[in-house]
Amino acid sequence: SPKTDRSASHGMAPCRLIAAAVVAGSPLVSVVWASVLEDRALQTCGADGNCDQVALLQKSLLHAGSHEAPSENPCVHGYLRGKHICICYPGWAGVHCDCPEEALEYDRSASIKGLLDDEHGMTCGLPISIFPYIDASLWGRQLPASAACDGRAQSPINLITQRHGQRRRIAPMLNASYGRLVSPSERSLGVTNDGHGLHVEGHFGFVILDGVRYESQSFHFHRPSEHLVDGKAAELEMHIVHTAHEADKGTNTSLAVVSILFDLGDENACLKDVFSAPLPMAGCRKDIHPLGPGQFFKEQLAGPWWSYEGSLTTPPCTEGVRWNVLTKRATISREQLELHTTRYINNARPKQAHNDIKVNWHKVS
Repeated sequence: SPKTDRSASHGMAPCRLIAAAVVAGSPLVSVVWASVLEDRALQTCGADGNCDQVALLQKSLLHAGSHEAPSENPCVHGYLRGKHICICYPGWAGVHCDCPEEALEYDRSASIKGLLDDEHGMTCGLPISIFPYIDASLWGRQLPASAACDGRAQSPINLITQRHGQRRRIAPMLNASYGRLVSPSERSLGVTNDGHGLHVEGHFGFVILDGVRYESQSFHFHRPSEHLVDGKAAELEMHIVHTAHEADKGTNTSLAVVSILFDLGDENACLKDVFSAPLPMAGCRKDIHPLGPGQFFKEQLAGPWWSYEGSLTTPPCTEGVRWNVLTKRATISREQLELHTTRYINNARPKQAHNDIKVNWHKVS
């Protein structure tokens, strides 16, 4: 059945997306959900009067796939407009709206048409997805195809440094091999504002978990941190998102995340170019110079860490994600943090119920 949730199983098929403009006679096309307003900001306010503001642009880019539309509705988590366009629900993307947006393996080798260059050299008109963080507890009920957000293995959670019954393991350092960040194509690297955060796409290494190799796809940021440690949030959290290597696609869990927490302190040299003014507005992408996460985060990667199986922290909140939260923290300067605030005051999902999640503490031998 076309309405079968093909992404619900942990053995999720690889998600690939080619960014392109829609042309006459094009094959099936999916559109990432977005709200488009005329030169004004979307303002979401809670009962306490606090508001999150996200700058929006006037146009969005359509995601084009390579499959012809069948006679019945092919949009798993979306609806069909005309004969060839899938309108995806928030957090979903792909040709058939069957891929969690964070799990996409972007193919930027195709030329992207119809984009705008502004005075700061940014490329704009990219797709955006906006999630109301003030009402994050309602995601599972209010956002279509996001029922998993009310699941029992949701992220983020509160991590305890000393917890009775927490499984402790003596192990070598996390088996991660990170080098220089490489663009997915010949295009330069860039930091993109996707409407709910700042992210950088690119391949710069892999992590091996229980014999399964997960390739890095991108990293993005949340402020304050989404994971809590002893009930307290860090200033910032960086998620390095990985998908299972092609040879390991049949594994039970096809997504893995390595998380790094940041405290206020010295300027972060690795992210100096990422956090440079002005940051891109929602729907825009700004070119950055090559950087090497593996070189700058050696200390954090060599230390102990927590691991558990949870979920994506944005809709559709897909479960079966292998989390690895490093205990040693990096630093970020006040100037860098304030720059992030010019785009996102709060883009952190609140702590979720621990339920039956089993947390492992890995002490490096």
